[in-house]
Amino acid sequence: MHKGREQDLHDDICVNGALAEYDNYIPALYIYRDTNIREVNSFMGRHTDGFRAVIYDAEPASEEVRNWCFTDDRIYHHIILENKVKADFVRDTLKPRRVLIRDNFRRKTSNSQYPEREHFTDLNTAAGNPENLDWGDYSIQGDHFADGGGAAMTVAIHHIHFSDNGESLDISHFLSDRQETTDDPAGKTIEAARKLVAALNVLAPSDTVACGEYRAMVESEQWRGLGYLKRLAIRHHLEVILGQ
Repeated sequence: MHKGREQDLHDDICVNGALAEYDNYIPALYIYRDTNIREVNSFMGRHTDGFRAVIYDAEPASEEVRNWCFTDDRIYHHIILENKVKADFVRDTLKPRRVLIRDNFRRKTSNSQYPEREHFTDLNTAAGNPENLDWGDYSIQGDHFADGGGAAMTVAIHHIHFSDNGESLDISHFLSDRQETTDDPAGKTIEAARKLVAALNVLAPSDTVACGEYRAMVESEQWRGLGYLKRLAIRHHLEVILGQ
């Protein structure tokens, strides 16, 4: 997560940082209710070449901003956060350029509360996405972000896979056996990972790079931290989605 002044962030990331060597990314402007035309002009001034994108966290109150959203033909993606803007506003965007972002992760207050398996999304199917819109989600994190966190009593691995009919996506939650204290997170991680690896025989896909790392973790019983575990779950999710 990056914090700071907008111009400083742009320079640190796009000019001097991680994106400096790339030319295949599309800069995006978050649109809020109070976004004004000065912010839009500042954004366009920093990104004068190529395509742009907008992310709608709300419908802008400014008529100038609305007009820009609907008339700038260099806006390649209209990224719509579900339930943030009205349907008639969405209809005014170009349909081939719409991207629907939905939070499919049903977050619980405690890892021990997650069910063994549940539905994740059907936006990858014709039935669940009849307009054939581009789409995305927040992976296994959900749209909730917390800076920091404490030790977990239950270790959980959230794993995306195809449903039994091979079309929509489900999510299985593999929990550690021990859930009473915060002791031994390394051992609890291996407990949860063993359950996941055992289930890979009946879950698809089971050949992602992340799946290989889960298997190696169980075989070696080597723990690399809860952060690494979450990165593996997100990596697997990306491999599944990109393989669609």
